[in-house]
Parts: sequence; C-alpha cells; structure tokens
Amino acid sequence: MPWPHGAPTAPEYKSDVPRDFEAERKQCLELIDRFVPRKMEEGGWGRAVFGELSGREWSCLQARHLDHHLKQFGV
Repeated sequence: MPWPHGAPTAPEYKSDVPRDFEAERKQCLELIDRFVPRKMEEGGWGRAVFGELSGREWSCLQARHLDHHLKQFGV
C-alpha cells in the first residue's frame, strides 16, 4: 500500500488544545511497549479503515506511521 504523502490530517484527529510534550512522549512509549510483545500470529489486527490485516502488515503500518511523525517533528 503506498504511503499517502501530503494527505491532510482528518479533522477528528486534529487538536486545538495545547499538549504537554513529555506526557505525550511517555504515552507514546507506553503504547509501543504494549504493542511490541503482541504475537504477530494473533488475530484482531484489522481496523475499519484498512479491513483485516495480518500481524506483519499491522506492524509495518505502525512502524511507517511512527516514522512519519518522528520525521514530521524533526526527531
């Protein structure tokens, strides 16, 4: 699946509330720690937007998504 370069952020994901960077960073790391130990062979990886995905597909999608945002913020 090609990565949607320049695609606008969906309005429901935008926030006009100031964020605490350290709290957001901590939450991101906690979510990564929850995601990493999950076995790729487990089911239930699908989401409404993408339909059913394999664990490998979901893992690749999340890695690309996180990389996109790290680059977006110059990390």
